[in-house]
Amino acid sequence: MTRRNASTASAAELQLRLACEICGERPRFVERCVREWFQERPLRHLKRSLHPNLVDLLAQAKRQGIRLGILSDYPAKEKLAALGIGEYFDAVVSSQDREVGLLKPHPRGLLNCVQRLDVEPGRCIYIGDRVDVDLPCAMNARTRFVLFGNAPIPAHCKAVSSYRQLIDTLGFET
Repeated sequence: MTRRNASTASAAELQLRLACEICGERPRFVERCVREWFQERPLRHLKRSLHPNLVDLLAQAKRQGIRLGILSDYPAKEKLAALGIGEYFDAVVSSQDREVGLLKPHPRGLLNCVQRLDVEPGRCIYIGDRVDVDLPCAMNARTRFVLFGNAPIPAHCKAVSSYRQLIDTLGFET
């Protein structure tokens, strides 16, 4: 099974099927584990893992009038609130949202986020950390893409490995 949703299953159902297939467990058990370990328990620990340069990046973007959005395959609002950075984002979109319903690399979620930001896709920069999912999502939505992290860099792909580099790449004044 792949992330591509050729069936009528929702993104949440597809994620559950993928997880069950990978681990060999029953759906009810996987749902409980995901809820506890991906959605609930991490919330109290997230604030400690917040990188200070991320806050600098978000604050600089806002000062410059840049509208920010998040696209995640999982709901992200509670995690952003736990990190204390939710107020920086003008749009928070999940593949599990009713109007999206498809996992990345399908571009529907990114296009929904771009629409909520009221910006043309070609004027957006999608920053992602997965070449296999985020890069094709950006290409299919016709947005620019920057790879964040230490993944192998494909040809003709802009990549950064730190928030400091990202701030410089985006041309923010320091």
